[in-house]
Amino acid sequence: MTLRIRTLTFDDFMGLLDLANKINIIEPIEDILSGKYRDNIIQMVKNQQNNSESETSEVEQVGFSIITEIAKLFITKIPTHKEAIYGYLAQITNSELSDIETLPMVDAFSLINDFFTSEDFKKLGKLYAQFKK
Repeated sequence: MTLRIRTLTFDDFMGLLDLANKINIIEPIEDILSGKYRDNIIQMVKNQQNNSESETSEVEQVGFSIITEIAKLFITKIPTHKEAIYGYLAQITNSELSDIETLPMVDAFSLINDFFTSEDFKKLGKLYAQFKK
């Protein structure tokens, strides 16, 4: 069975916020990004704005470190909220909870990737960036 993300609605956005609050990932991610990686992130942004070439390996190293920290956070928090996550995925694909539960692992990761790379999600990110200015 191939599941597809439908056009996202404002209710889906509210559901995503509810899910993020249940999992309690927003503040820990902010802590990661504002903690020990903050200066590195600021320097990389400055280098990019000044069109100076930063060391690719340095950028990759910081990026990998951040991803590793966030992955650890997800690994510890997500399993305890499995039903809420399955419910949200069922909601945004117009499917049943049982469809999500029995989804092959590769298809499940592909579905999550489709969500975070969807045009709706990208547009939401751009709007959020405008609000933060």
